[in-house]
Amino acid sequence: MLPQRRRLLWLGLLFLAPVFFPAKVQGQAGIYATPSLTITEFYSDNIEFTPSNRLKDWVTRIGPGLQVGYESAPLTLLGGYNFDAEIFAHLSDFTTSMARQKAFLDFRYLPVRPLTLSLKGEYIETQTPGELNVLSGVPTGRSQAQRFLFEPSVAYRFDRLTTGTLGYTFTKDEAGDLTTDTHVGKLAIDRQITRLDHLGLEYIFTQFLFRGEELFILSKGDTKLPSPLPVCTGAGAIPCSISVFRGRDTVLVHSIGPRWTRELTPLTTVSLRVGPRFSEGSVDAEVDATIRHRFKSGEVSFTYARTQASVVGESGTVDTDGVTLEAKYRILPPLEISAAPSFHTNKQGTAQSDVYRIKLEANYRLYSWLSLVGSYEWVHQNGILLPPAVLAFPAELAAADFGRHVNTTQNVFALSLVGKFRTRLY
Repeated sequence: MLPQRRRLLWLGLLFLAPVFFPAKVQGQAGIYATPSLTITEFYSDNIEFTPSNRLKDWVTRIGPGLQVGYESAPLTLLGGYNFDAEIFAHLSDFTTSMARQKAFLDFRYLPVRPLTLSLKGEYIETQTPGELNVLSGVPTGRSQAQRFLFEPSVAYRFDRLTTGTLGYTFTKDEAGDLTTDTHVGKLAIDRQITRLDHLGLEYIFTQFLFRGEELFILSKGDTKLPSPLPVCTGAGAIPCSISVFRGRDTVLVHSIGPRWTRELTPLTTVSLRVGPRFSEGSVDAEVDATIRHRFKSGEVSFTYARTQASVVGESGTVDTDGVTLEAKYRILPPLEISAAPSFHTNKQGTAQSDVYRIKLEANYRLYSWLSLVGSYEWVHQNGILLPPAVLAFPAELAAADFGRHVNTTQNVFALSLVGKFRTRLY
């Protein structure tokens, strides 16, 4: 254990060294490099995000990174890589030199004035798959998951008031033995109809493809289960796993609707997209609404979204409603505070999961290249998403009201030292 810790610390110092020699760079065309290093000490009272038998620990996280690219007015090409190593104070089995890694590529090119070509690629490997559930907000325990993203798009400005966009996004998520492929095609046109208003029309096609096998783990810590449990093998042994999905399944989703954007004031903007969503013979509403206000020392925004999404490691789609409030305020020139409460409700068949989250953060800039960041995050999940195969089991599960009253809470306190600087190579 000690040799591994020494290797991690020396690796962190190696990446930290250039931070003490920052270079000032003017915004001009050229090749730039941005090395970074984040050292975090955090405490979690529920490492695996379980409703009972919680594991608590202090964790040291070391995260070096590097971004390199060429930037100019017509062409931007950026690539980067970063990873996180984690050292657990007591739960040494969780210590790893690769708790998370991310590689990305970002390309943007304007061959002629009205045309913009873009391409985004991303690979993420993580031990906390919940961070990938951006739309649903569903938290998860610790398990390995990977995401690959490929996103090309084309935008064409027909005239000074009208712009058309064609985009495609492919996402592959892998967790356990289950793979989820998501194909999204988007066609949109936007026109400025007044000095303050934009009006557009968007069509989005989504295909979810689930492949492999999903295992559902039954545990006494999840809820009040009858004993013995007939669906478990081995004389009702708990915990046990049940295969709730095996093979392939496809879900097709179509949505179309107008998008309206208006500047209510020079500092306040509202955006609304609403329309029908067609999925597997059913019709629902697709909504994306945001209002944002900027003021001298900060900004505040409110977002509501209603859509259909997938959850990493789970088969089938969920209908999700999410509300997020974000506020930032700069108290002093070097000190900025922020708060981001949110609520998501997710439904899959008759199962429902409500997720409440509050994140508070204070960022103090020590130097132009070095910041001290303190944060607190509270997450509470009421109910779990039960696969239809589980809900179809005999009455013993229904009698136990299985999964409907499973409550899980997590508190995370963190203090980070973030070093980052940008230097011109050519």
